[in-house]
This record gives sequence, C-alpha cells and structure tokens, in this order.
Amino acid sequence: MSKSFYSIIWIISEKLGASFISMTSFFIYAYFLTPTEIGIATMVLAASMGLGQVVGTLFQDPMVCVKKLEKQAINTVFIGGLTLSLLTALLLVLVSFWVTESVDYQQLALTSSVLIPILFLNAIYTALLRRRHAFKSLSQRLLIGKLLGASLGIIGVTLGFGAMSMVIQAILIEFFGLIFLINAQKITLSGRMDFKELINITHLGVSVALRKLSWEGYIKGLPLLIGATLGAGAVGVFAFAWRIVDMPRTALMSGAISYALPTFSAHKTSTCLLADFIKFSKVSMLIFAPLFVGLALVAEPLILTIFGEKWIDAVPIIIGLAICTVVSLTTMYIPTVLTALLTPKTTLKVDILSSVISLLLCYLLIPYLGLYAVVMSILFRSLFNLPFTTYQMSVRLNIPVLKQFTIHTKTFISLFFMSLLVLVAQDNFVLNNFYMLMASIAIGVLIYSSFIMLLEKSFLTTFLRRSNESK
Repeated sequence: MSKSFYSIIWIISEKLGASFISMTSFFIYAYFLTPTEIGIATMVLAASMGLGQVVGTLFQDPMVCVKKLEKQAINTVFIGGLTLSLLTALLLVLVSFWVTESVDYQQLALTSSVLIPILFLNAIYTALLRRRHAFKSLSQRLLIGKLLGASLGIIGVTLGFGAMSMVIQAILIEFFGLIFLINAQKITLSGRMDFKELINITHLGVSVALRKLSWEGYIKGLPLLIGATLGAGAVGVFAFAWRIVDMPRTALMSGAISYALPTFSAHKTSTCLLADFIKFSKVSMLIFAPLFVGLALVAEPLILTIFGEKWIDAVPIIIGLAICTVVSLTTMYIPTVLTALLTPKTTLKVDILSSVISLLLCYLLIPYLGLYAVVMSILFRSLFNLPFTTYQMSVRLNIPVLKQFTIHTKTFISLFFMSLLVLVAQDNFVLNNFYMLMASIAIGVLIYSSFIMLLEKSFLTTFLRRSNESK
C-alpha cells in the first residue's frame, strides 16, 4: 500500500484510540461524579484548554505550511510562544481570582492553568513531526501518553478527588504526551529570539488562531453561559452530551484534517487541490456521517444501557448535537483549503460574527428553552457560515456551490433509508434497551452499507485502487 494510505491509517488509529480512552474515562467519571461536579470541572477546563489550544494554533499551522523552517525560526517560536503561553496562564489565574471568591474554583483554575504552556509545547513538537510526515511515531506516542494520563485520572476519581480528578487527568494526558514527543523530536535552542522572525511566522498563524479563538471562545463560552443561567448541574448534562458527540467527532475530523493540511499545502496547482478536496470531502462524508446519524438514532437505548436513568436528560441534547455535526461535515475541509492557499483570513470576519451572534442567540433563548437553546445556537452557527464558506470555495477553486453538496447526494440517500428503517424497527420491536441497541446498530450497518455499495460502487473501486498504488 502507499505511504499516504499508511499515514491515514496511523492518524485515524491514534485519534480513534485516543477517543476511546477519553470516552472510557469519561464514562467512569459520569458513574462516580454528579452532574454538578462534572459541570464545575468543565467550566474550569473550558477556559484553560481553550486558551492553550489557541496559543498552540497560532504557531503550529504556520510551522507546517512554511516551505523551509530554519533552526533560528524554531528557536524564535519556542521562546516567544512559551513566553506568551506563560503570560496567558498568569492572566487566567488572575481573572479567576477576580471573578470568584470560591476557594474550590480558584484551586481548580490555578491547577488547570498549567495546561496552557503544556498545550503550546505539544503543538510545536507535533508540528515538527507533521512536517516529517512521522504520523506513526506521533500517533503511538500521543496514544501512550493519553493512556497513562487517563489511568491516573481514573485512579484519582475512585479515590474521591472529585472534580479535581478531571483537571488532573487533562494535565497528565498532555504532560505524558509531551514527554514522548520530546523523545521523538529533539529541539536544540541556540541564539536569541528574533522579533521580526516571530512576526513573519505568526503572520499566517494569527488568522488561523483567531478562527480557532472564534470557535473555542464560542464552544468554551457555552458552558460558562449555561452555568451562569441554569447552574452547574445543567452544565454537567450539556458536558456529558457534548463529550458523547465531540469525542468521536474530534477524533475523526482532526485526524482527517491533520493529514489533509500538509497534503493540500504540497499542491502546486489549483486543479490538483480541487481534485483532492472533492475526494477528501466525499470519502469523509461517506464514512463519518453514518456514525453520527447512527448515534442520534441509538442515543436513548445507548444511554439507558450504560448509565440507566441518571443521564437520560442528555438524550435529546445528544441527538441535536449529532445532527449539528452532520451539517458541519459538509464544510469540514474548507478552512484547511484556505490555510493551504495561505488565505485563512478570507472568512475570518464571518466566522467571528457568527460566534458572537450565536452566543447572543443562546443568551436570549436559554431562559425559555433551556439546553435546547444551546443546540439551536450551534446549529445556527453552522448554517450561518455555510453560504460564505461555500462561496469562497467557488471563487478559489472554481467549484460551484451546488456541486459542493451534490457530491454527497448518494450518501444522503443512503442515510435517509438507514434512518427510516431503523426508526420503523424501533417502533415495532419490543426489546430491552441492550437488544434494541444491538438490533438498531445491525439494521443501520446493513442498510447503509448495502445502499453505499449499490450507489457508490464505481467511486469506492477507484478510491481503493488508488490507495493501493505505490508512490
């Protein structure tokens, strides 16, 4: 098989493995902790992880995209970025001590602030390995780090550390991952930081980071808004539903995008980029969409089988978030294409505007609709961005807006019949939750795979043949 195909396999393996570990540990937290405790930890981690990911993004994508990365540039990024991350962590601690007098919240915020510099360092080492296409090494090390961190976090929650155990787990996962990444990619620091070089490197990164800040500020702001209006218990319910949907979503989408960015960036002509964009989009929708449609269909028997009635309030939120994810899949590669074309700020203003409007919409509706307002806000944001992002693709790559959706027509037809027959079966079968879950999955897999093999046979044959061709 081709080297590219092996790279995809390793990326997906790491992301799915990490998602499985996260989901397993979160299930254990959901068993031992109350919705309020999970809500408190979620609000604290929302701030620290969001800021850490934004700082990391400011440097990671530019380091991947730049044609030649000199040692002086690496030195500048390391020193400048680490300084910025430490200052950001200090700012978070000061703000947290200012906004609340709760000692528990302050301790959690102080502990979680350590995540910011660690996440930055992880981003730098990850960028260097991505440039080398060392996806196997990257995947193995991150997976081992997550496994060790999650294991210690689980021990903490069983010993009664409560919300602090979730914060400790998040720190240990990133810390162990960093240790393994350092072992895989040595960085030799020499010379002083060059401010001019730092500005040049972050010129592209600012737009990408602002886009990341737009999303992270929005999605991490939602738990804070929920906590302020509905209380920590509601945050826990939303966090539970969000994790159920987001863990597989992040694993699949971030894995695919991690591989797509260097692939897109390597293209010299828009024709090649267009061909890969269509192929990536079609394959991703074909594989990813049924997973989330299926999650929406089996949400109730899944939650009742594993958790019983404790988290039943999260079921409608899970269904809504899964549908929102399917909508977002239609445009998942557009920001990556714009970054590869060195034009990431093209839709930046629209992205920021959509985040602000969506948060405002949630704020206005949440007193009346509760957590349903949060789902409506997320869906509105995706739909608001849709025409602007698809238009940019029609301009940059000369692909008509309508075609960006019609390439998924056969997948949508297959999803429709899969959903219809699963719902009919659920209405007519009288089974306990576990057997209903198994029956729904079996019917869904059978119907969807049958329709895909029938409707997309030629495309699948071509794709598999090219994947097996050596470079």
